[in-house]
Amino acid sequence: NTYGLFATMTKTRNEIGLWASQDGNSWKPYMFKYKPNNAQDPPRWTFFHQPRLDWQLWFTALRGYSKSSWINNLVMPLFNQNKNVEALFESVPFPEQGPRYLVFVSTPFRFTSMAQKKEDEAWWKLGEVGQFSPVFDYE
Repeated sequence: NTYGLFATMTKTRNEIGLWASQDGNSWKPYMFKYKPNNAQDPPRWTFFHQPRLDWQLWFTALRGYSKSSWINNLVMPLFNQNKNVEALFESVPFPEQGPRYLVFVSTPFRFTSMAQKKEDEAWWKLGEVGQFSPVFDYE
């Protein structure tokens, strides 16, 4: 049945990440609470609610970046260390001071095989990280 929101399921899923930097050369990721951050993160079970930030990023990845995208509204609160926005993340890369640069990246995630999972305990096979948005500079 192809009716509904999930009429077609893909085998690869592009995950949007958010990276921060103080100098524009060395980058650190914001860690998400519910979506995978790396190859070893298990799929998370969220019952009774969908975490809005993590869930909406999936749909944003399907559409691609736009200057009018809602994700741009995350930038200034993160530069200014808004605690309500930072609380949406498992951890932030610069808890003592806000970042100077932010960029959204996209990484293809695909489930590993059972043999691969047994061998290296990785749930996911990750593709190449690509830049999803322009680099935002806080001046």
